Amino acid sequence: KNWREDTGAEVQRGGQGVVRRVHRLHGTEFGALKELRSDAPQSSERRQRMKKEVIGLRRAQGAGIPCVLDSNT
Repeated sequence: KNWREDTGAEVQRGGQGVVRRVHRLHGTEFGALKELRSDAPQSSERRQRMKKEVIGLRRAQGAGIPCVLDSNT
C-alpha cells in the first residue's frame, strides 16, 4: 500500500460509492479513494458506471480535474 486514509477526514457517500481522502505514505501528495459501497449489492451495472467515471477522468485534462492513479476496472 502506498496510500493511507487521512484520520479525521470527512467521508463522502453517494449512491454507488464512498470517497475517502488519502495521502501518499512517502511524499506530500494527497488524493481521493473511491470505492463501491460494501453495503450495496454488487452488480455489473454498478461496476460499469464506475468504469465510465474512470474512463471520463482519464480523458479529461485541466486545472482542478483529478487524475486517475490506479483502477481495478
